[in-house]
Amino acid sequence: MKKGFTLLEVLVAIVIVSSAIIGVFQIFSLGFGTLSKLHLYEDMYLTSTNLLEDINQISDFEINKGKRGTAGGFTYEWQAVPAFPPKRMTIYGGEYGPYAIIFYKVTLRVYWNLKGGTDNYREFIFYRTGWQSAQK
Repeated sequence: MKKGFTLLEVLVAIVIVSSAIIGVFQIFSLGFGTLSKLHLYEDMYLTSTNLLEDINQISDFEINKGKRGTAGGFTYEWQAVPAFPPKRMTIYGGEYGPYAIIFYKVTLRVYWNLKGGTDNYREFIFYRTGWQSAQK
């Protein structure tokens, strides 16, 4: 009797081993893809936080203008619209004269492009007060 493996046994062993190796590589590939998306989301949220802080520092008289631009490798746009009709308040003094107090809804959208060419975005909404000259 000869010692050794037949060709069929060798082929079956190769198929089994290669299937196991392919499965392991697919798991690693999935993990690396998830890790890269995680870094993308982390960068996007850090950029959004910085943008929200910048928007919050804008003058009460300038908040209603909105803006588009790029920051941190992302495209963004924001706008502020009155959430309710302005509440007129007559306050004399200062250079602006009478004022109207306005409660603004500020919407920030941060866009990024994933593989495949489709735009994705996250939307952040917050509210803030602003002033507007009541003289029109």
